[in-house]
Amino acid sequence: MPLVVDEIVQISYRGRCFGQRILLVTNWRVDTTASTASVLDDLTNIATDFEATSVPGSICDVYMACLATDYTLEAVRAQVVRPSRSLYVDRTSAAVGTGQSACETANLAGTVTRVSLAAGRKGIATNHLGPLPSDAMVDGGLDSLQLGALGQWGVDFASPRTVTAGTIALLPVILHPVGSPIASSDILTFRTSNTVRVMRRRTLHVGE
Repeated sequence: MPLVVDEIVQISYRGRCFGQRILLVTNWRVDTTASTASVLDDLTNIATDFEATSVPGSICDVYMACLATDYTLEAVRAQVVRPSRSLYVDRTSAAVGTGQSACETANLAGTVTRVSLAAGRKGIATNHLGPLPSDAMVDGGLDSLQLGALGQWGVDFASPRTVTAGTIALLPVILHPVGSPIASSDILTFRTSNTVRVMRRRTLHVGE
């Protein structure tokens, strides 16, 4: 049985910089699908699409352009998380950051806030994109080149995306806690910030 409409698929980019785990987690709602494959096959196709680099329309290339050259992507993980969890599928990768320089520390990031129609804090999702290239930071803020890269990330990760295999149309969403009246809110737009943020992380190799 394939994925069905309104299931939520979580896409996570799992990489490292200086031995530190770097995670980027996004959620997508199945809007339409023509797939007749299994759920695992659909997840494999989705993970493959989100990991693909150096191809037209690569969403992974857009993400890598935000990151310092010291960053290495190890895998893209796809998993159904609503209405129930499925097995996850990992697509291994060796992509690296293609930002304007290397970095001196792994925990500095730029931010992109994606926004839905839902009122209050539940209607926004802020993603921390790092490690930041050292050359991207000027007087405590971000230069125009880095803001441009973050802006393109916002465009791609706040827009619908169709996975060619199975013609699976995905909408980016904000996932709400279990028990909420609605499972998710569709993302409509985004905003970038000039502020450099510090990413807080758990102890290495704990809780992965």
